[in-house]
Amino acid sequence: MADKPSRGLILYGDGLARFIQPSHAHLHSLASIANCGFLSLPNAPPSESEDDRIVREFAVLVDAFEALNKNGQFPSEKSHKSSSLIPTISERFMGMKAAVLSNNSSLKSFGEKLGFDVPNLNGLFGDSNIPPASSVDNLVSELLSLLGFEDGKIMESNQFDLVVLHVGSGENSNVESDNATASAWNS
Repeated sequence: MADKPSRGLILYGDGLARFIQPSHAHLHSLASIANCGFLSLPNAPPSESEDDRIVREFAVLVDAFEALNKNGQFPSEKSHKSSSLIPTISERFMGMKAAVLSNNSSLKSFGEKLGFDVPNLNGLFGDSNIPPASSVDNLVSELLSLLGFEDGKIMESNQFDLVVLHVGSGENSNVESDNATASAWNS
C-alpha cells in the first residue's frame, strides 16, 4: 500500500466521445499506454436539467452519488446530524489534494462540497468552455505543473495529487461549437 496518493490528471470530456474518430491516432496511442476508458452512465431522466446531469454524472465518476438525494440536490444540513454526508476526497483517499476545473457553476459547487479545490478556470479559457487551439500546449503545461511536473521533471512538491478538467459540449448548443471543442482537443 502506498504511503501517499499517486498523481493523476483526468480529462473529463463530457459529451465529446462522439467526436473521436479512428483517424485520431494520437488519442488512440495515448489511450493504449495510459489508464483511459469510457464510463457508461445511466440515461438522464427527461426532467433533468443539463446542470443536474453534469453533477449527477460527476458524482458517479467520483463515487459520491449517495451525497445526492432523489432530486439531485444535497439534502438540507438540518436533516443530518453530521456536517457532511460523506467524507471529503481528502478523508477518503489518504489526504489526497484534489481540484476540479470547470466553467459549470453547479459542478464547481458540488466539487467544493466534496472537498475538491476549485481554481478559477476562466483565466485559462476566458468565458468560453472551449480552449483556444493556440493555448492547448500552455494549458497542458499548467495542468501538469499543478501536479508537480515541470520541464520534464518530477518536482518534490505539488499543489494537487489529482486534477479533474471538465471539458463539456453541454454548454455549446450548436454543432459548430461542439466541433470547435473537439478540434481544439484533437489537434
